[in-house]
Amino acid sequence: MQCGTIREVKVTRMPESLVATVEFFDRDSVPAALTKDKKKLREQEVAVHLAWKSTLYVTNFPESADDAVIRDLFGQYGTIFDVRWPSKKYKSTRRFCYVQFTSQTSAENALELHGRELELNHPMNVFISNPERKKERTDQDANEKEIYVAGLSKFTTQADLDKLFKSYGMIKEIRMSTDDKGHSKGFAFIEYEQEQDALASLDANNYELKRRRIAVTLSDSRVRNRTRNTVADSGLSRMADTRNRSIRVRNLPANTQDGLLQQAFEKLAAVKRVEVFIDQNEAVVELDNAAEAGKLLLRTNPIIFNGNTLQLSEEGRDGATTRLAAPPPKTGGLFVPRAAASRPRAGLGHARKPAPAPKISAPIASANQTSSSSQASQGKDQDDFRNMLGGKIF
Repeated sequence: MQCGTIREVKVTRMPESLVATVEFFDRDSVPAALTKDKKKLREQEVAVHLAWKSTLYVTNFPESADDAVIRDLFGQYGTIFDVRWPSKKYKSTRRFCYVQFTSQTSAENALELHGRELELNHPMNVFISNPERKKERTDQDANEKEIYVAGLSKFTTQADLDKLFKSYGMIKEIRMSTDDKGHSKGFAFIEYEQEQDALASLDANNYELKRRRIAVTLSDSRVRNRTRNTVADSGLSRMADTRNRSIRVRNLPANTQDGLLQQAFEKLAAVKRVEVFIDQNEAVVELDNAAEAGKLLLRTNPIIFNGNTLQLSEEGRDGATTRLAAPPPKTGGLFVPRAAASRPRAGLGHARKPAPAPKISAPIASANQTSSSSQASQGKDQDDFRNMLGGKIF
């Protein structure tokens, strides 16, 4: 508290010491905190440095390289505090990670891996993750001037989007898909004149527009291609097809990273995307096809992830887990559909029967609630993580 107001403190036990990350509300508090370097705390000298100075941004490694490969490669330079992987929820080709050491010296020594070819003609890029140097460290194939906006109300107009998103910078073009009545189909693409304005507009993610929470991400050309087809190859609607290929995963360890969970499942089946719901310790894993989903659901060997045995089930309608059907009514073995039961007509000689009392059932969360919770639990993206590092110290 001597240095400033603290937002969060995380203490992690490493093999030979305790390591803490301290995040302040105000970046101006950091210089004062750095003066505590080499000072004694309970008779023990502590080392204090900016978190980003011990963090490396690593990209262009082989697609087959997973968390274990990266830790083995960089672990020879010092104790690794954490390895953070990006979510592939919206862009499956993202291939980078952040390697965070417990000391600044270890990160500087590991820079010698820059340019090393782990795969022929693919030299690896390794940089100190300076939050101020964004341009060198963004995805090379991402269109960072264009954003994709989903979850729009059908009553949203192009003027509504212009009013909201022009506050982040000069807009070059807005393309909103509409039906034959001129109503929005629920998504749009917005292109900015400058990359930094598009990145800034990502702050509008989860913003409420026309009573709907919208999702805002960087645009991906594959998203456009997917939205052109209203019916999947399976003959189902796009939403039903996605549910048919997805499974619900429960009992996740706390603070599970999307990227790490996806790596684990990619060793078992063909995975398309993974979305983790941090507040529920659950995730939805979307597979390439229904057969892959079935293969996982029929698996007899347990799947253990970071010490937790995962629980798998079908993904039901609107993201809710499929429930077991109620047992059939006891009617002496004869099934009579409700629709087939005749009802006497009201009129002469027939008294109208009072309507039966409504049955009381347990409340079920609405789709809007489910959607809202999934959007609220989205992990921090690349630029969010850089901004977070800018205000953290060890």
